[in-house]
Parts: sequence; structure tokens; C-alpha cells
Amino acid sequence: MIVIKISDILRLNMIEIESYEPYHIGIKLTSPLALPAFRKRIIGAMTKDSDFKDTSDNDFDATLPNEVIAKLDDVKIEFNYQSLALNTVGDDPAKTSSTFKKLVSLLQSLDYELDNTLVVFYEVLSNIIIKINEDSLNMLTKSVNCNLDGFRELNPNVNVSVLKIDLVDKESRKESMELTVGTNPVRSKTSMIVGLKYRHTSNEKILEFNDKIKERVTVLLNSFGEKK
Repeated sequence: MIVIKISDILRLNMIEIESYEPYHIGIKLTSPLALPAFRKRIIGAMTKDSDFKDTSDNDFDATLPNEVIAKLDDVKIEFNYQSLALNTVGDDPAKTSSTFKKLVSLLQSLDYELDNTLVVFYEVLSNIIIKINEDSLNMLTKSVNCNLDGFRELNPNVNVSVLKIDLVDKESRKESMELTVGTNPVRSKTSMIVGLKYRHTSNEKILEFNDKIKERVTVLLNSFGEKK
């Protein structure tokens, strides 16, 4: 379980989350699955709910890699037929999380047993663009406790450009996270990119993770350059 104490969030006033490109919460489905029948049941249930806007085609097309079957509050509900996943895709974590929660409730109302039966895992994916007031190479280099002087004898431009943070639940294998923090190649002096991938076998844990995603990222990045 990932636990972060949220305190003094903008202590250094160094960063600001600029955008999520995009913010994606996916449901990886089990295989084999009768896709046409499953799709028909979901769309049928959505058409009876006034919150959902139906954007699907009338017939299932097996040649399509994916299809946006509905929208809710500017969040797309996408069926990826190639990877066998039902995804909520938006640009705002709160709205995407809310749509994901409603989608899970809809599946449960259709009497599907989700965790460990219909669903293999749930997954959060995002490229988070971070606005900064310091060169990103300087921030990343100062954040690690390593001596680069031996390499800088050869070239003074040696810096840390990417950090990777992993979490793997080796005992239960229910949870994993990959977090990469790197320079933005097109705006390295004013922004960074945080690549996020978080998986869990419980939809409730996914919602818990999403609940404070902005604070989690902000606390992490504001710690860069702190004196140990």
C-alpha cells in the first residue's frame, strides 16, 4: 500500500501541474470474453442512464482497434478491442476517477463479478506535464546523492535526466507502480514530465490512489533539491 503524508505541499513553490496528457484509468478484462455480447450489454445499460452520452456505432466491428462507446463529463469511455480493456480517458484526474467509479457501478449492476473474475487488473496511466521555475536537469541532478565528478572530467555536461521509482508488491502481487521523472525534451528549462503507471487488482484501491494524485506528485517533486 502506498502511503504519503500530505503536508506543506507548496513549501518551495517550485512546481505546478500544468496538464495531464491524458489521464487514463483502464480496466483490463479477462480472456476469452464474448466481445459483441459484452459490448451490447454495456451500451444498452448506458443508453438507459441519462448521464452517459452514447457515441458508439450501431454494430460491433471486429476490425476496429478501439471505439469510444460513450462520454460522461468530458471523459471518454473507450473499448480497446486489441488489448481487451475498457478505459476512461480524460484530462482531469477527478472527473476521470468519477467516471471510472460510475462505470464500475454500471458493470456491477449488470451482475458482473469484477475483481479476479471479469477483471485482471485496473491501471492508471498518465504523462503529467510539470511547470517549474528551475532548469529540470539541475533539479534532477540535485535530487540524487551521487558524485558525477569523474564523468564531468570528460565532459562537464553530465547530468541526471531521468529518475525511475518502482513499487512491486512481491508477496501478493496485487499492486505495482512505475514512476519516471524526466526532462521535457521540448521545454527542458521550464517543464518536466512525470510518467505514471499504477496497477492494482482492486478498483477501490485505484480510487484511493487517485484521490490525492496531485498532492502525491507535488510533494515528491517539491522534495527535489532538499538538503538531506
